[in-house]
Amino acid sequence: MINQNKYGYYSITLRKANDTPLLRSNDERAFVIAQLQDMLSHRLAIQELPDYTQFASCIDLLCFMINRRSINLLIFAIDHTFVTLLAEKLKDRLVAQQTEQFSPVMHTNANLSVSIRQLAGPHTALTESIRIHQLSTDWEYDRYSSIGFYLHDRRGDWMRIWRLTKLYDNDPANYRSMLITTPVLGSC
Repeated sequence: MINQNKYGYYSITLRKANDTPLLRSNDERAFVIAQLQDMLSHRLAIQELPDYTQFASCIDLLCFMINRRSINLLIFAIDHTFVTLLAEKLKDRLVAQQTEQFSPVMHTNANLSVSIRQLAGPHTALTESIRIHQLSTDWEYDRYSSIGFYLHDRRGDWMRIWRLTKLYDNDPANYRSMLITTPVLGSC
């Protein structure tokens, strides 16, 4: 049961209810990353709005994986309301982009489902990050994954993984070891 006003760690998954491919191309996957950057970058914050009403001030994106069948996010949020708003805004932008790119008859996301699950705490979130990164068959170098932030010192103000890095001593070798030794927890 999710406490509607509670801060914490959340796992978000967007997928089609009938388990058909959600995304058809790498362009669509890049579009999703651009939307996350747009919504979560502090540099792009709207100056006229108070900080406490903007995603960049209320949500830390900790991990993501964007594959053909789903979009998986791991976030820390100060309030469940922002989690729901982020998921719905991402869904709406994706549907609008796909409707514009493909005819509504050819490509409909009417059965696009969003699931949000609150996690118990930081250690559960770290385990979830491993599960999400393992969704890729080439997790080491997947361009549509946050793995580069964990293993290759990739930078960006829209990703804020410090809540998890302290759990593996901010050492990429420790995180890689966890990825290799943890049994695969999920699949594409």
